[in-house]
Amino acid sequence: MANLRLRYLSQLLDVPPNGEFVIGRSRDCQLALEDPLVSRRHAAFRWSGARLVVEDLGSRNGVKVNDNKITGVKDLVPDDVVVIGGQTFVVVEGEHADTRDVRRVAVTMTSEIGEAGTPLALLGGVVEKAFAMGRIDDAERILTNLLTDMLAGFDAGKRDNGALPDATRFALRLAGETGKSQWVDWVFNAHAALSKVPPAATVDELYLLARKIRYPVTVAFKNYIAKMKDQAGLLGPAERFALQRIEGLMRVLMA
Repeated sequence: MANLRLRYLSQLLDVPPNGEFVIGRSRDCQLALEDPLVSRRHAAFRWSGARLVVEDLGSRNGVKVNDNKITGVKDLVPDDVVVIGGQTFVVVEGEHADTRDVRRVAVTMTSEIGEAGTPLALLGGVVEKAFAMGRIDDAERILTNLLTDMLAGFDAGKRDNGALPDATRFALRLAGETGKSQWVDWVFNAHAALSKVPPAATVDELYLLARKIRYPVTVAFKNYIAKMKDQAGLLGPAERFALQRIEGLMRVLMA
């Protein structure tokens, strides 16, 4: 059953055919989690012949498979649920993932696993690693799920939990790397849903990026301008100035 993989949040992780995939708080681990329930070297996934196994490395809080605490090494089969600290991994079969080159990933969480422990915060390190390695397709695959879910939450009335600046940065990075206008649209759609004006640095980046990718005047762009102009009376001076610059961007693109 060598096609087994691990699903963590919305992502799939491959266990290398040789060696092991260690999870813990130490940055020497293949997946490092600053989860207070996770030990420095908590657990390891590895292949034993054709069998995928998990081993508790002497952790403080143990490893559970299907709600049963294990001792030593445990064989895994599809649909097994492995709990390590406050994190859940599901064993899946036959789904594509290519994370073999992602070896050491630092994932940051708050000590209380609160709003800062969102999927974007948890997988930001994976995305940064993918960009650094030039694996743009991997970064886009990860971010597509994360950003789509985030925008759906904003549209449904969910408030910003502080992730919008990083999400905007990733979306604009994707636009620059792929040349796809949909990621600039994401920025305008997200800010429209939250009735926010991007900071000056983001507006500067939008000007540079719009020219680079030849960004068209999209429906998302027009809708954002219309909504924010209707709310201009509620904006502060800096926000009104930034909005005027975004309106100016429309004129530049239509010239």
